[in-house]
Amino acid sequence: MSDVSMRQDSKPIIGNPKVPIPRLLSSGQATQAQEVQGTQGAQGRTKAIRVAHACERCKVRKIRCNGERPTCNSCKEDTPNCRYIEKKRDTEKRRVYELEVRAKLYEKLLRDVKPHVTHSGLQLAVEKALTGDTAHHSNHDDESLPPIPRRLSPPLNNEVGPSTPGDHRGLPTASFEHISQDINTFSVNNPFGYLGKSSCLWWIQRAREQLRKSIPLVVAIDTMVDPRVPSVEKLDATMYHLDDLGMPETGRDVSPFEIPPKGVADVLVYDYFRTVHCAFPILSKTIFLSQYEQLYRQNMEPIQAGVKWLAIFNLVLAIGRTHCNLVGEAAGYDYQADYFLRARILGALDGALLFQIPDLQQVQMLGLAANYLLVNHRINRAWNVGCLAICKAQGLGLHLDSDAPSLDTLARNIRNCVWHTLYSIETALVLITGRVPLIREVHCSVPVPGTPCHENLDDKGHVMPDPYLFSQRGLFAIINESVMILYNTQNYCMSPAAYQEHVARFEARLTAWKSQIPEGLSFENLPTRVTDAVIEREKRLDLAVRYHNARMIIHRPFLCINESTIKNESIQPGYSPLNSARACIGSACKLITLVTSEDPQTMMRCGPWWSLVHFLSTAASVIMLELAFYSRHVPEDHQRLFRLGDRIVEWFKALQNVDVSSKRCFIVLDEMMKLLRLRNNIPSCAETLCIRALPPSQNE
Repeated sequence: MSDVSMRQDSKPIIGNPKVPIPRLLSSGQATQAQEVQGTQGAQGRTKAIRVAHACERCKVRKIRCNGERPTCNSCKEDTPNCRYIEKKRDTEKRRVYELEVRAKLYEKLLRDVKPHVTHSGLQLAVEKALTGDTAHHSNHDDESLPPIPRRLSPPLNNEVGPSTPGDHRGLPTASFEHISQDINTFSVNNPFGYLGKSSCLWWIQRAREQLRKSIPLVVAIDTMVDPRVPSVEKLDATMYHLDDLGMPETGRDVSPFEIPPKGVADVLVYDYFRTVHCAFPILSKTIFLSQYEQLYRQNMEPIQAGVKWLAIFNLVLAIGRTHCNLVGEAAGYDYQADYFLRARILGALDGALLFQIPDLQQVQMLGLAANYLLVNHRINRAWNVGCLAICKAQGLGLHLDSDAPSLDTLARNIRNCVWHTLYSIETALVLITGRVPLIREVHCSVPVPGTPCHENLDDKGHVMPDPYLFSQRGLFAIINESVMILYNTQNYCMSPAAYQEHVARFEARLTAWKSQIPEGLSFENLPTRVTDAVIEREKRLDLAVRYHNARMIIHRPFLCINESTIKNESIQPGYSPLNSARACIGSACKLITLVTSEDPQTMMRCGPWWSLVHFLSTAASVIMLELAFYSRHVPEDHQRLFRLGDRIVEWFKALQNVDVSSKRCFIVLDEMMKLLRLRNNIPSCAETLCIRALPPSQNE
C-alpha cells in the first residue's frame, strides 16, 4: 500500500492539538491570586484562602489561619499571644551560622589551653579536635579519651619504620607501661621494687638488649669477667642498688645510749656539715652544734639530751662515717652500722613511728634516715622512709608558708629548710627509681630557705633566700614536671609533634634557669676555675651535674628513635629528634668530663658524693645506648664515645675497693664495653688512664 492511500484513509484531526499548561507562580503571586479568587468567590462561589505561613498556635490547633501580622483573626478572639516561627530553611541557616561562630570560639579556646594540658589522652583529643580528625567519635561515643589497650609490651627497639597519621609507634615512650614481673608479693620477693622508664637502669637494660640482638656473644663476654664476682645477668637489673644486701651489720651488741669519744665525734660531725649540710639543710647547724658541745662539755648523761636528739646525733655520725670510708679518712675503729642501729633503737625507724603524732624532730629523724639510706644506695628503703617523712611533713603543714605569730624568723627558716631537704631527697630518688613524685610545686607555698644572719634579712626582718638553694628549687620543679609529662604511662597515645613540643618547652625552661644563676654559682668554665673556695666549688659542681643530668632526662627518649619514623607528623619548627638526641649526648659527655677530670678521691671530697654514682651511671647509659645504635646520631664522635666509656669504667674500677655500688657498676659497664668493642672490632684503649685506685676501707 502506497503512502498516498494511507494518508487518504486517515481521519482528519478535529480541534486544537495543544494542551494549555498553567504557568507556575511564585509565592507572592500565588498569594495575590488567592486573594483575588477569594474576593470573586465572595460574589459567587466561596473559595478557601491559603496563606504561606500560619502562626504557631493555629498550627497546634490545626485550624485555618489568615496570616495577618502581628495577630491573626483566630488569636485575636482567643489570646493575644500570636507568634510566627521561622521557616525551617531560615532556622537551619541561622543555626549553622551560630554553630560556625561557636566553633571558632571553641577552636580559639583549645589553642589557648593546649600548652597547659598535661594529660596525654586529653592532648590527643585536643589535637584531633583542632585538626578536624573525628575518627575516634565515629561510634557517637561521648568519651573524649581513646580506649586504653589492656596490655602493650614496651618494645626494646622503636625502629618500626615510618609512622602513619594516627600511628604513634615511633614515639620514644610509645608503649603502655606495665610490670613484667611480680614485685614483693607472696611468690617473689624483689627488694628493688618498681623501676620506671626514667631510671637509668631501664636504659642500661635497653642497651644490653640491643647488644644481645646485634651479636650473640654474651656468654663469651661473661667469661672475661672475674668468676668470683656475681653474674652480670643478675647485676644488670640492679646496678648500684644495694637493697638486696640488707642493712649493714657488725654482729655486735650495741648500747643505744653509748656515744663515741669526742675526737671521733668531732671528725664525723664536721664532715657531715662540710659535705652534706649545704645540699640537705635539714638541721639548724647553730642549734645542733650548741647542743652537741653541751653534751660533751658538761659530761651529761646521754639520756639527758633526749631520745630523739640522740637518734638524730647517731644518724649524723652514720652519714659522716659513710663519707669518711669513701675518702679513706679513718677517724677511729667505729662502724657506721653501729650508729644507724642505735638510731633505730632510739626510735628513728621503730614500729610505733606510724602511730605517733608527728612533730618537727620526728620529721628530721625520718629525713636523716632517708638521707643515710640514699648515700648507702639502699634506694627502695630510702624511698619508703622518705615518703613517710613527706606525709608527716605535710601533716604539719611544712609545705605551706607560715605566718603564725608564735614562730620567729629562725623557727620559720628551720621549717623551710626541713621541707627543702625532703624535696631534694625525693627528687634524687625520683631520678633513680623513675617513680612518680609526691611533691607538686603547685601545691606548695613555702619560700626558699636562707641563712638567718643579719646581713641576709630584708626590711621586714624576713630571711633572704639562699641563692644556691633557690637555684636548686627551680631545677627540682623542672625535673619533676618533665618526669611526670615525658615519661607518663599514657604517652603511647601522644603524637610525636606534641611530645617534641613538651621537650622544646622544658629545654627552654632549662636555658632560662641557667641564665638566671648568680655569677658566683655559674658553672660555664667549671673545670678551669680551680681558685674558688672549696664550698663555692662544691655548690657549682652540684648545680652543674644536676643541670646536665636533667638535660639528659629530657632528651634521652630520642636516642631510641629515627627521625624518619615521625616524618609524616608535624614537628616543632626548628626542632628535630636529631637535635634532641645530640643535646642528650652532649650533656652526657660534659658530665663525664666534668666528674672524671679529677681522681675519685678528690671528687668524693668536693663533689656531690651521695649521687655521683647515679649521675655517672646515667651518663654511661646514654653513651652505651648511642654506641649500641652504632653512633647514628653523632658518627663523627664514635671514637670519642668509646674513650669516654673506658674512662667511666676505669673511674668505677678505682672505687670498687671502698664502694660496693661502684664495684657493681664497674662489672656491668666493663662487660658492655668489651661487648661493644668486640662487635665493632675495636681494640682495647691503648692509652693509660691515670686513675689511682683507692685502698680498701678498714671501717665498713
